[in-house]
Amino acid sequence: QHFRYVQPDACVQGTLVVQFTITAEGWIDQNSIKCVRSIHPDFGAEGERVVHLMAELGWRWQPGKVRGKPVDMRFNLPIRVGLQ
Repeated sequence: QHFRYVQPDACVQGTLVVQFTITAEGWIDQNSIKCVRSIHPDFGAEGERVVHLMAELGWRWQPGKVRGKPVDMRFNLPIRVGLQ
């Protein structure tokens, strides 16, 4: 990787959005994970990696409900990034 000098007062900041499906059972569908907005491709890839890690670790989510019954729902996870 190449690094370049950045002025001390310069920084990179913004929000990336990772989209995925939470199943009716509360699990993350790993096939549905994708970054839909990013300030740089590397940040998007890292956001996807983190959500894949949550799925691999077995993090369970509260599933969405329609008429009181759990259903698969698409979720957009905003991640704020700020580097100096």
